[in-house]
Amino acid sequence: MGSIESIQLAFENVKAYITNTDAMKSLVQELSSEVNSPNEFLDTLYDRMSSAEITLKTDIRILLNEIERLQRKESG
Repeated sequence: MGSIESIQLAFENVKAYITNTDAMKSLVQELSSEVNSPNEFLDTLYDRMSSAEITLKTDIRILLNEIERLQRKESG
């Protein structure tokens, strides 16, 4: 994925499908300011998912799936 802005786009695409919108928005904003690359963002998001409660874990998975879909679209 080309940029942190693309991750923001992925979040905007899925926010209607997630349960914990505020928590996810905060997480995306926090990680966007902490990491230096989209790959680092994904790695950190996977780490956070492993310790999240079940509904937040599902929301993170939805976001990760959208990020991966956008990556495939960009490369294909």
